[in-house]
Amino acid sequence: MKGRITVIEDDVDLRNLLQSGLSVEGYSVLSYATGDEFLVAWQEDGASDLYVIDINLGGTTGYEICNQIKANPDSRRATVILVSANPEVRELARDANADDYMLKPFSQRALFNKITELLKRRFHNGSPDYNPEIT
Repeated sequence: MKGRITVIEDDVDLRNLLQSGLSVEGYSVLSYATGDEFLVAWQEDGASDLYVIDINLGGTTGYEICNQIKANPDSRRATVILVSANPEVRELARDANADDYMLKPFSQRALFNKITELLKRRFHNGSPDYNPEIT
C-alpha cells in the first residue's frame, strides 16, 4: 500500500472516479461527499497522508477543512491539495495553508502525478521507510 488518501468532493462522479483510480494506483482511499461528513468520521479515521478537497462544499467548506487539518497536531504534516473551478483557487489554497491546488477541470493523470510527487517529497523529508513507488 502506497499510503492513505482522503477525497472530499461533492460531485459523486468525480469522487467515484478519483476513489477508484487512486485505489488502482495502490492507495488506500477514504471518500466523503461533504465537509460535515468528513469531520464526523475524521475523529475515528485519524489522519491521512494526503487530502484532495473540493473548496466549494456545502456546509463546512474545503477551505475550512484545510485550516482544521493544518491546525491539528495529529494531521498538520499531512499534504492537502485543494481543487476548485474558481479561477482564484491558487490564492485560496495559499490562504488556507494548502500544499498545492488544482483548477477544475483537470486530468486524472495530472492529479495523480501531483499526488505522487507531493508524497515523495513529504516522505523523503519525514520518513525514510516510505517509498511511494513500491506497491
